[in-house]
Amino acid sequence: MSSNFNFFIFNFVQYLSRDLGDDKTVNDLGLVDVGIGALCVLGPMEEAEMTMGGEDFAFYSQKIPGVFVQLGIRNEEKSIIYPHHHPKFDVDEDVLWQGVATYVLLAKKYLELN
Repeated sequence: MSSNFNFFIFNFVQYLSRDLGDDKTVNDLGLVDVGIGALCVLGPMEEAEMTMGGEDFAFYSQKIPGVFVQLGIRNEEKSIIYPHHHPKFDVDEDVLWQGVATYVLLAKKYLELN
């Protein structure tokens, strides 16, 4: 997470890598546009920093088009500033509804398009 953001809502993450094999997550750019259109009602979106972290999602997106969506939970006012896997990691429960809304809006958009 970028220290430039006090608090952010959604991130569309595209992992790009040098030739690391088949385990890199690459978003389908068409679905990124669909996702941004569907989720913009929830608030501002920022692109997350690229990382070299691994995700099982990479294997799914090799079989079908996909887009990796990350819920931003950083909240400096509540001292929620630590990354995943850090012993002091915490979740801002006030934003969890946005994660649920994300799935609802993306499912709704999928059904509208299909």
